[in-house]
Amino acid sequence: MKITNVEIDWMEAWANDPRLKFTATDVPDFSEYVYTKKGNLYFAQHECGLASFFSHDPNNETGFGGRGFELNMADGTTETIKGPWSSRCSVLNMHFPHTTEVTYNRTGGYLDVETAAWLVEKAGGKLVKHTTKHGEIRYVIERPAPLSHPSEMLDPEANV
Repeated sequence: MKITNVEIDWMEAWANDPRLKFTATDVPDFSEYVYTKKGNLYFAQHECGLASFFSHDPNNETGFGGRGFELNMADGTTETIKGPWSSRCSVLNMHFPHTTEVTYNRTGGYLDVETAAWLVEKAGGKLVKHTTKHGEIRYVIERPAPLSHPSEMLDPEANV
């Protein structure tokens, strides 16, 4: 994957958290992801940092309109799951390598936090980890602290 543009949508007119947005070429195809499974959770992270995950409940297969997904598994097999649900990064971060929500090429997705933090910094923000009272781990983009005014940096005793 090659990133050609990166910015932060600060969501200033909304109550939403800021979101990292980027444009990229050579984005991996769904078939390139290799999933690991923990219970009913499926997680895959491509070498470029993009991630994919699903939650599958055989008693409720109505997610994605009941569509089936053929997943390449880490053990070399394929597994088809019908009607899985997507989940929140904050939930999956309790079980798998940490990711955060991003928008790339005008679509929502997930990116590993190391790559996301680097991109956020390039775009003028800071990615900060928060843990909720329920143990969910989420990452929020914050604006860097404002620089002090030069007059505030002077020692009042200085002979300037």
